[in-house]
Amino acid sequence: MVWEIQAAYEGRYSPGVRHPEQSPDHNAARGGQSFFDGVVRLLNEGRPMRHPERMPTTGRIPKPRKRFYAVMRMMDQLAVTEELRDFIEEWEPGVHEFFPIRLYAKSTGEEMPVTYHILNVCNRIPSIVLDERLLRIERYGEGPDARHFWFRRSGKDPLPVFNSDAIGGSRIWRDEGSTARIFASDPFVEAMEKAGFKGWDKVCHYDEE
Repeated sequence: MVWEIQAAYEGRYSPGVRHPEQSPDHNAARGGQSFFDGVVRLLNEGRPMRHPERMPTTGRIPKPRKRFYAVMRMMDQLAVTEELRDFIEEWEPGVHEFFPIRLYAKSTGEEMPVTYHILNVCNRIPSIVLDERLLRIERYGEGPDARHFWFRRSGKDPLPVFNSDAIGGSRIWRDEGSTARIFASDPFVEAMEKAGFKGWDKVCHYDEE
């Protein structure tokens, strides 16, 4: 089976990190794009970052803190500690990108003792069964440039199903037709839980065929 996962929204896991590059003053350096379009949206592509030079290297949290969890929500992504980064690398070595972020307290300027790494999931696969009875599917283009996006028709309908052959040995990935979501295999999620990593949530559990 397959889990959809995400960074947790609770304040202890998501203290509202801001980055200097979020200012519109930096739009010109991004070719006129906003921080969301020029950075955050690119992190959702399931591919290596097209503009790694745009990635922030620092972040501001409102005030100093003493406790840090394995995952902190940043830029709507999973920002992970070095321990969790190494854990992911053990499962899928060299597949994903990790961008380090040093944190400072906005109220005092104090540097926090933990470096987080923005996880860029670099594995995008057509993993879901495109069943039009359960999904609304929008297709664009033809040939190698063709794209599709899928949406559940109703929350009351059965969940869509994933294609086990397409997933293969992937452990954490984005789906070709819904790249904003992150999916993970059961063994990977079970291992994360067993290791005691905190700061992330299981959203939905899907069957495979």
